[in-house]
Amino acid sequence: MYYRDRSHPCITMWSLGNEAGGYACQDVCYDYLHETCPEIPVHYEGVIHTKRKAYDVVSDMYPTHAQVERVGKGTQMGKCYKTKPYFLCEYVHAMGVGPGAMEEYWDSFYKYDNLMGGCIWEWADHAVYHADGPYEYTYGGDHGEKKHDGNFCVDGLVHPDRTPSSGALEMQAVYRPVRAKYNRDGSFTFTNTNRFRSSGYITIVRSMTVDGIEGEERERFSLDIAPCKSEKVTFKAKIPAGCDCRMNFEYFDGDAFIAREQVIIKKEHKKVALPTGSKLECKEGRNSAKVSFDGGSVKFDLKTGEIASYKLGEKELINQSPAAHKGFIPNIFRAMLDNDRVIIAKWEKAGYDDIKAIPHSVNFSSAKHSAKFTVDFNLRSKKGVVAKVNLKYTVDAAGCIKVETVFNSKSQQRAAAALPRFGLVFEMPMSFENIEYLGYGPSENMIDFREHTTFGTYKTTVNDMDEFYIKPQDYGVRTGVRKLSITDADGVGLMICNPDRDLSFTARHFTQALMQRSMHRDDLHSENTTAIDIDGFLRGTGTGSCGPDVLPQYTVDGRKELAYSFVIVPIK
Repeated sequence: MYYRDRSHPCITMWSLGNEAGGYACQDVCYDYLHETCPEIPVHYEGVIHTKRKAYDVVSDMYPTHAQVERVGKGTQMGKCYKTKPYFLCEYVHAMGVGPGAMEEYWDSFYKYDNLMGGCIWEWADHAVYHADGPYEYTYGGDHGEKKHDGNFCVDGLVHPDRTPSSGALEMQAVYRPVRAKYNRDGSFTFTNTNRFRSSGYITIVRSMTVDGIEGEERERFSLDIAPCKSEKVTFKAKIPAGCDCRMNFEYFDGDAFIAREQVIIKKEHKKVALPTGSKLECKEGRNSAKVSFDGGSVKFDLKTGEIASYKLGEKELINQSPAAHKGFIPNIFRAMLDNDRVIIAKWEKAGYDDIKAIPHSVNFSSAKHSAKFTVDFNLRSKKGVVAKVNLKYTVDAAGCIKVETVFNSKSQQRAAAALPRFGLVFEMPMSFENIEYLGYGPSENMIDFREHTTFGTYKTTVNDMDEFYIKPQDYGVRTGVRKLSITDADGVGLMICNPDRDLSFTARHFTQALMQRSMHRDDLHSENTTAIDIDGFLRGTGTGSCGPDVLPQYTVDGRKELAYSFVIVPIK
C-alpha cells in the first residue's frame, strides 16, 4: 500500500491497519515507514489498548465527549495524551437516526490545538439490494446464515443507493467552514475554521426569521478572513421588539451550497390568541360525558379515560377505529433507535416495552363556562406499576381544550433515569394528512441532532415526513415545536399550541407498536390512521450503537416529576 500511494501529495498520515490486534508486526512497519518517509506521521489505533499506547499520534475510537475534553485540557491520565496529537480514527457511529452530539465534539476540536478531529464511521450503508422479493434491502440473518451482525452493517451517512441521510446533512452543517456568533453589542463574529485557506471564496447569503417566518430580504456578501481568524460584522437589519428573532446564513462556493446556520438573536415564546365562544352544554351519562360548544362537541369515555369523540360540525377528528388508541394516552417508550442499543436492555428489564396505561380514577365536572375531565393512569408492565400519570382536560365554549399532564415514576433504577420519553399519543382519521408547524425543520431532528435544521414555520404532509431507514425505528421527529396544525383536504382539523415548554411530535399512518415489531421498512404499512405523538420530554439519540450514550443534558430523568401542558384549538 505504501508503494502504491507514496507519490500522492494528499498523503498526510499513514495507518498501520484497523483493529488488527497487537503491535509487534506494526512496529516493523512503523520503523520501515520512518526510515523511508520520515516526514509523514504514523498512527494505529490498536496500540492504545497496549503498553505502547501510541505511535506518532494517539489514535482512538469512540471516546466520550468528557474524555476528548480531558485530552484537550491535558488532564487525561497518560504521558502520550500530553505529548502527542489526539486523533479519533472512528467516532459518531452513523447508524440509524443520528448521530447525536456531533457538534459537541467539534466544540472541543476547535477549542484545543492538540485535537486533530476524527473520521465518521462510516460513509455508506451496506445492504443487499433485491429487485424482487419481500424486502428491497436485506442484512445479516436474512439469508439463512447462523453467524451474522444483524443490521450492524447498515451504519452509513448515505443509504445503499447513495442518497444522503439526515445524518449526512448533520455532518454537512457541523463541518461548515465559517461559523457565526451573535454578540451583545448587536454585531456578529464570523470565524474561518479553515486551517490553510482564507474565506474569500465563500459567498454568504443573509436573511432573518421573525416569529418563525423567514423574511424575503436577502443580502449577499463575502468576508476575506484569514485561516483560523475572526472578523466582526454589524448589519443594518432592524430587530423588531417583542419578537423571536434569528439570523440565517447560507454559505456557497460559487453556485455550490456548502451549509446553512441559524443564529439566535432573541428568543420569545409568543402565545396564540385563542378563539372565544358563548355556549357550553354538558351531558353526563354512565359511560361517557359530552361537552357541546360553539360548532362542535367533545365526548369523554368515563371507562377508558380517552377522548372518545371530537366533532366539528359533523366531521369527526378522532379515529373511531384506531389502530391502538383513540387518545390521549400516556406513552414513555419508543420504537428502538439503533443508538438505543446501549440502554434498551435496561428499558426492557424495567418493562417499558410492554406498558399499558390503565385508568384507575376518572372524574368529570362542569361549570357555566368550562368543563373538566381528569384521569389518573397507572402505567403498568408485566412487572407491576412503573409510573403514575395525571391527565387533566379543561374545555371552554369555543372548543379549546387545555391539556395538562404530570408523570411520577414508581422506580428509582437507572432505566427511570434514562426514560425514552414522556408524551401523549392519539389517533385521527387517515384523511388528516396536512401538517404545518412552528419548530425545527424541514427534516427530522432530535434535541442533540439538529444542527442541520433551522427554527421556522414548515408545511408538509404525513407521507412526506417519512424517512428511509432499512430497519424501522422512531424516525421523523420534529423538535422545538411551539405550534402544530393537523388538517384534512377541507382545512378542518386541530391546532396544538401555547405549550409551557417546547414540544416534539411525530405523525405517521401507522403506530409505534408496528414500528417496534418490524425488522424491515417493507414491513411497515398503513394502519388506516394518522397516529400523532406529542412529547413534552424526549431523549436524544447519541451514538450508542457503537459509542457513547446520550449526553446528560439530552436525557430525560424519569426519577423526577415531569409535567407539561398545551392547548388544543379547533380549526373549522
